[in-house]
Amino acid sequence: MEKDHISNWLRREYIQFVTTHHRKPRKYEHDEILHEVMNQIQEREIWIPYGEVKKYYVSNIGKWFRKIEGEWEIQIDNNESQQVLKEK
Repeated sequence: MEKDHISNWLRREYIQFVTTHHRKPRKYEHDEILHEVMNQIQEREIWIPYGEVKKYYVSNIGKWFRKIEGEWEIQIDNNESQQVLKEK
């Protein structure tokens, strides 16, 4: 159950970063995201090693980014379709 919380927090922080900055985080920014989530974990007094949280994060960011990229492509396609409709 707690792992679900942690994975949701990691995903939310990562997606929020990418959608705000329109790019992948740099190395130090990944650390900031992890630090933010570790704070949330500690506030709830969940005990989990940092290494485990980082390993999960690193193994999932590719998947999360592809999902966001897919959504961007849909938005871009929709915008282009709207442009075409306007031009007709």
